[in-house]
Amino acid sequence: MIYANESVDRLKKCGTQSKKKLVTVGINTVRDLKNIPNPNDFVLPKGLPRKTFVVVWHHAQDASDDDTPPPIDHRKDNNPYISKYGDEWEREIKKSVTFSTSVIITDYVEHIMKESERVMKDTKHSEDWMVYHDALTLMTAKENKEWMRQKGYLKRWILPTDDLYVNLPELKSKYNNNPIGNSPEFMPWDAHLNSDVHASMDYHCLVSKELDDDDPRKFDASTPKKMLEGYKRILDPGILGISPPSKRIIQDVSRTILAFKMVRVAEGCLIDEKQMRTGRRHEISNVRSENWGGTRTKKISFRIRTSVR
Repeated sequence: MIYANESVDRLKKCGTQSKKKLVTVGINTVRDLKNIPNPNDFVLPKGLPRKTFVVVWHHAQDASDDDTPPPIDHRKDNNPYISKYGDEWEREIKKSVTFSTSVIITDYVEHIMKESERVMKDTKHSEDWMVYHDALTLMTAKENKEWMRQKGYLKRWILPTDDLYVNLPELKSKYNNNPIGNSPEFMPWDAHLNSDVHASMDYHCLVSKELDDDDPRKFDASTPKKMLEGYKRILDPGILGISPPSKRIIQDVSRTILAFKMVRVAEGCLIDEKQMRTGRRHEISNVRSENWGGTRTKKISFRIRTSVR
C-alpha cells in the first residue's frame, strides 16, 4: 500500500531524477501528485517526458488518501506471525529460513494419524487402531495435547493410565498420562528399527554399486541429496517401503510393552536396565554399572570384501 503523505519516488516509473524534477514544480508527496486534476494539462519541468508523468500520475490515483499509519512492532505480540500475516501466518512461517529444516509439530501429528488411518483401512482394526510414540517434548506439551484432543487424535495415542503418581503431586503434573523416560526400551524406533533402516540402506548401496548412475535400481549415498532419496525409497510405503518390515516393528513394540510391565511391577521405581537388554547394549550397561569411565576399548571393525565372478 502507498499512502498520500509518502514521497513520490514510491510510485512506479518515478526514480531519483524524476523526483528531483517534480520537486522543482512543487510536487513532493503522492498527495501533491494525486490532486492534479489532469496530467495532460500540467506544465512539466524540463527533461521529464509527458508519457512518464502520466504513468506516475495514474499510479498515484490508486494510492490511499490516508497518511502512513504508525509502525507496528510485531515482535511485541504474543505471536508475531499472526500479528503480521493474520490467517496466513502458518503458511508464512513455513517459508522462514529459520524453520526451513523443521516440521511444525501439528503437521507431524497429522502425518502420523492420517498414515495410520490409511494403513489400517479395511482391516479388522480400522476403527480401533492406536499409535505409540515415545516422550517427544513437543508432543507432550499441554498446548499440543489439547489440540490433539480437539482433533480427536489424543484417544488414538497409547499413554500410561495406571496412576503411579497419585500420592506424588510434584511428579503427577509432569508425568501423569505422558510417555515416560528416555530409554531405548521405551522407544522401538531408537532401540532397533533405526539400525534396520541404516543396514538396509548400506546393503542396497553395496549390491547396486556397479549399476549405472541413471539406473532406477541404483542406491547411492555419495551426497546428502542422493542419500535422502535412498532412505525415502526404503522407508516410504508409497515408493518401495521395505524397511523396517512389519515383523520387526511388532517385535520391538512387544519389547516396549514388556519394559512397561517391568516398570509397573517395580511400582514406577528405577529398575536395572541390564534386565531389559541383551547383546551390545547389555554389555555397555554392564561396564557402566560396575565401573563408570576408564579406558575405552575400540570396537572390532570388519571389512567386507566383494568379488565379481
